Amino acid sequence: MMITCSDLGVCPEINFDQGIGDIFVIRIAGNVVEPVVLGSIEYGVEHLHTPILVVLGHQSCGAVTATV
Repeated sequence: MMITCSDLGVCPEINFDQGIGDIFVIRIAGNVVEPVVLGSIEYGVEHLHTPILVVLGHQSCGAVTATV
């Protein structure tokens, strides 16, 4: 499972040499975990038995800049 910023310019599946749909990806602005996002994480862990959670960020994030 991957949590990535919504304005990340690269597809996570390509970075990790996976096909589309092979990774449970949650894309959100600024990697801010709100209740709905937390529900998706819980679903991935409890029902899909996700063995690892990766939080992927990047430099010059527009969402973080806008928040600050």
